[in-house]
Amino acid sequence: MDEGPFLLAVDVGNTSASAAVFRGSEILNRGRRETSRLNRRSDWVSWLSELRPEANSIERIVVATVVPDLRASIFKASESFCDQAPHFLSHESPLGIEVAYRDPSQVGADRLANSVQAFESLGGPSVIVDFGTATTLDLISREGRYEGGIIMPGIHMSLESLHANTALLPAVDFEVPEELVGRDTVASILAGVYYGVAAAVDGLLDRLADGLGERPSVVATGGLAELVRRESRWIDSVDQDLTLKGLCRVGLRLVRGEGAGGK
Repeated sequence: MDEGPFLLAVDVGNTSASAAVFRGSEILNRGRRETSRLNRRSDWVSWLSELRPEANSIERIVVATVVPDLRASIFKASESFCDQAPHFLSHESPLGIEVAYRDPSQVGADRLANSVQAFESLGGPSVIVDFGTATTLDLISREGRYEGGIIMPGIHMSLESLHANTALLPAVDFEVPEELVGRDTVASILAGVYYGVAAAVDGLLDRLADGLGERPSVVATGGLAELVRRESRWIDSVDQDLTLKGLCRVGLRLVRGEGAGGK
């Protein structure tokens, strides 16, 4: 077993939140909760308490959140949970990579965490495809520089948009379609969204590879990553803990006292 410090990584998305307790770089326990159920400090304390190994001292809590309204309750919960303030991941955290965005503060914390772990495990050039509420692609250069990314609607968002913005198309719960050409309206919507996302991701990766002049390593994460991988020519691997592992990497640097400001 890894003998490193105990760390708590928390990733708060628009739809769901995930958390994991680490010993060094090894995950000891993990959990997931709908973000809508985590509005109050007590909600966070109750959930995080379920993850904490008994008698273990959490040395650092690192949080990535794309929901700014929850920062205050997370901060209070962290102080109640282990008597320390959380570190909210940003471009000023000790990432180990350079951020080349025109305004680095605009990069989502989850995308930064993904990039930290992808470069740590795959090197560069590499691309992270995150199938969350939105589908994002992020590019890391060979030198370890976050070059920027691409954002498009996620699968569930696309399904909801089709229903909300048309008079006749029904609300559809996602499932993998049985065939490319649907033989009823629901099957046609599922085929368009599922195969459309896979084709869009592959098309974008084609263009990225042409621009790079070489084939990047491609890792996917997010709830539907494994399903989309079936139809992708590009996705090499799936890591559902990618964001949490990236947060852990930053936590280890903080424990070691490494400075902020990207690299």
